[in-house]
Amino acid sequence: FIRLRDSNAEFDNSKANGYLGIPALLLPNGDVVLDESKLKEIF
Repeated sequence: FIRLRDSNAEFDNSKANGYLGIPALLLPNGDVVLDESKLKEIF
């Protein structure tokens, strides 16, 4: 997770605000979903 977090710009806002970026979902195409409402749509 740390490697994913440190190498993806999707986490920049979370890191800047002192958050871990959890929950996060890595999609097969390499996209990262951090928005809880979008996670709920997927599941």
